[in-house]
Amino acid sequence: MNDNKDIVYEIDNIIYTLHDNFSATVIGNTLCRVVDLDIPGRITYNQVEYIVEEIGQQAFKQCKYIDYTILPSSIKKVFSEAFMESTITYLDFTQIVELHKVQIFEKICSDCVRLKGVRLAAGIFELPDRGFYNCVRLEEINTPSGLIKIKSNCFYNCKNLKHFDFTNDIAEIDDKAFYMTSINYSEIGYRVEKLGSEVFGANDNLSTLVIFNKKIIPPADFIPNTHRVTVYIKEKKESDRAKQIMAQLSNNHFYVVDDFNLLEKRGIKFLSFELDVARAVGYNESNLDPNTKIVETIGGSPVTDFQSGFLKYSQKITSCTFPKSIKRIKGRCFEGCKNLKQITFRHDISQQEANWVVSEENVEIVIAAHE
Repeated sequence: MNDNKDIVYEIDNIIYTLHDNFSATVIGNTLCRVVDLDIPGRITYNQVEYIVEEIGQQAFKQCKYIDYTILPSSIKKVFSEAFMESTITYLDFTQIVELHKVQIFEKICSDCVRLKGVRLAAGIFELPDRGFYNCVRLEEINTPSGLIKIKSNCFYNCKNLKHFDFTNDIAEIDDKAFYMTSINYSEIGYRVEKLGSEVFGANDNLSTLVIFNKKIIPPADFIPNTHRVTVYIKEKKESDRAKQIMAQLSNNHFYVVDDFNLLEKRGIKFLSFELDVARAVGYNESNLDPNTKIVETIGGSPVTDFQSGFLKYSQKITSCTFPKSIKRIKGRCFEGCKNLKQITFRHDISQQEANWVVSEENVEIVIAAHE
């Protein structure tokens, strides 16, 4: 690229740099009223078409006039502080349907206090340092397929973020990546090679942690010690590694050591234990069926119980059916499930017990144990 040939061009209150390879970079704006921002994938200057491939550094920093923002399918890079401290409420990458690598740089949406949702596209392999730092209203973000790294302080103080889909490709979670969030379920997958300090620190809402990785020994301060967290550790009970991890846990925590398998069916995550029983422990929102039917068996083992709160905060679920194989129940499984309408129990359960499991108003409870 020869910078001397670059042209600065403004159209529809967006300022571009036009490059001699017929690509364009958004470098600024002259917006003066609030808009839903739909950045075009192509612009024309002097009858020549340019492809919009980049959002430049600080292009919309402190902009007070953007709301719902859609990025075009042509975008390959979003540079640092592109939307920092702006009024953006929703950032949508999902126009990117063809798989190509998309890089997003540090502080892309740092201190965007009105940001509520982000939809990421496949091809985003890394979530950057302080990417969504202090986005206190952020409550919805999907996990793009192929995501590998979550850098330090990425979701620091996103205190309204209550769920994140932990996928199998994640290999690195850096220092304080989810510090001061409200995530209920967390997971250290088998591909994780690096786990930073205080990753889930200062989170009073964390209730379940699955350590499926058999190599990592988490830092002593990676989860809060102020309240009970149920920690599942994949390991042989008498191994030195299991003892070392348990020694680092607070007396407040409850831990289960077992050489379990972590399995997923219809978006529900299960642990299949050595004693040939299985437990539902969490969910992957992207794969969850709105009309969820929990399977009776998984990996050859009967599903006999479920972790308290295992479906908390799902925005997708509208109904849930428990199988006949359930032997034990736990409470408050559906807190924050705003679209939930009906729960069906196909195992023996009293009305009082069913009310304890659901604990939400305006949800129909159906007990059909003998049908």
